[in-house]
Amino acid sequence: EIELQKTKLEQQTTELGQLNTQVAQQKAQLEQQKTELGQQEIEIELKKSKFEQLEAQLKQQQIQIGGIQSQIQNQNNEIAS
Repeated sequence: EIELQKTKLEQQTTELGQLNTQVAQQKAQLEQQKTELGQQEIEIELKKSKFEQLEAQLKQQQIQIGGIQSQIQNQNNEIAS
């Protein structure tokens, strides 16, 4: 009877160890996923920043084009008069 209980206890101890190992593995996976998510967030921020930079450049170029068009129009008006 005592031997049987001893065997059961050893078996439960082994199972508990296995469960603890699984929990540790899941924790490690979760940490890895958190790290990957953090990296993705950084990449998104970089892409967002680059997009905003390109958007600002485009607006600046549109302003420059508007100025050039205005100069051309003024020159055309001078030639016409």
